[in-house]
Amino acid sequence: MVLFLLHVRASLIIAVTLPTAVLMSFIAMKLFNVDANIMSLAGIAIAIGTMVDMGVDIEHTLRLCSGREQCLSCGAALNRDCLPSQSSTCGT
Repeated sequence: MVLFLLHVRASLIIAVTLPTAVLMSFIAMKLFNVDANIMSLAGIAIAIGTMVDMGVDIEHTLRLCSGREQCLSCGAALNRDCLPSQSSTCGT
């Protein structure tokens, strides 16, 4: 991940976020009595791919933004980058 992002802090953030999200999803599955069958595990695998994609997009956009005057343009860039992938995930 460090070789891909060329930034150690961003790689660490993504590397910590993914196992935490998977752990939280298994805790939620336990609380709501959802079985760990093929469908639920496949959903978690798809969610991991989406989280990696979103993490890279957000990290890249925020790294390009420096200063309060660019805040609105960064928000627009995040919407432009993240909205299509989220809508395609929700549509399937």
